[in-house]
Amino acid sequence: MPHSLNRHRRRRNDEFQARRRDQFLGQDLPPLARRSLLATEPAGAAPQEVTPNSLYERISSVETPTAAWETVLARDARDGMLQKQTRAIVGDLDNFLTELSTSLRDGTYVPEPFMRLDIPKREPGQTRALHIPSIRDRIVERAVLDTIAHTADLLMSTCSFAYRTGIGTDDAIDLLATLRDDGYKYVLRTDVEDYFPNADVEDALTVLSPALRCTRTLNLIRLLARPRRAHGERRVRGRGIAQGSCLSPLLANLALADVDTALCDAGYGYARFADDIVVCVPTEDDLLSAYGLLNSRVAAHGLSLNQEKTTMTTFDEGFCYLGVDFSRTALRSTPTTTSRAAPTRTRSSTLAATAHDCT
Repeated sequence: MPHSLNRHRRRRNDEFQARRRDQFLGQDLPPLARRSLLATEPAGAAPQEVTPNSLYERISSVETPTAAWETVLARDARDGMLQKQTRAIVGDLDNFLTELSTSLRDGTYVPEPFMRLDIPKREPGQTRALHIPSIRDRIVERAVLDTIAHTADLLMSTCSFAYRTGIGTDDAIDLLATLRDDGYKYVLRTDVEDYFPNADVEDALTVLSPALRCTRTLNLIRLLARPRRAHGERRVRGRGIAQGSCLSPLLANLALADVDTALCDAGYGYARFADDIVVCVPTEDDLLSAYGLLNSRVAAHGLSLNQEKTTMTTFDEGFCYLGVDFSRTALRSTPTTTSRAAPTRTRSSTLAATAHDCT
């Protein structure tokens, strides 16, 4: 076969792969960006070198993906059966990790399509769409998460309790019990409507940027986290944080960090568990003011409060939060299970052992 025909076919194949990557990412990228968002050098220039001892150097070194691989492998093996891609990686591990590190460093890494999995919600007939990254992309996500998690956690409010190491539902319950005992009797109970499908990754990156101070790391997170196609999907949302990625909980928390700050700085008793929010105040007028502030801060992110789940109540009337029934004199643990971790035992001495249906 003539060499010119070979070159022509290779060029056509390269163009096809570039269009395919753009299609999976769900956007029409300019020609220079078709290689990857990580490739930041001008056209025709040599690949950008990774700055020694930088955050991105740690993420893209072979050692960090290797440690991430061990975590991903252990989780994939929990059901006793490895995925096909995992088995392929095991068969050529050293080459795989070297090539993955190289693609991160030279800017040619592009995430693969998600695998979509619909799981049932508590509400009958409703489902939640999970978008699961490939094993290869999970390794990269884990490498990023392991490197930035501590720094990112320092950026979060002490009133944000979901998906964090060393803090969780027990702490949220204790806070609400303390607020109740301190006279914050009026309660706003709400959540952000369809939060994960409508959150903006850029809001999280805005919070991360001053702390990380590493453009290539921020671009990698953007590349991993922004909406892209799943196998079998024809369209891609313009917004959203994919549920199914190990980066999603961290990004979801950071995207609402300024909401947490605004409510806490205003002096309201406030607790947020992912998109599930409670505000406690001493007077009814404060309750209306708190609602106005929360509503406006959430709206500034292009989001809205779920009106069907928004209630104004008191501790005397009682309400349910994180599977616990709060009242004036006791907190009662409930048998209700949710998609989030429900509290098992609380450190609060006011939590009675009486089970109570709280739905």
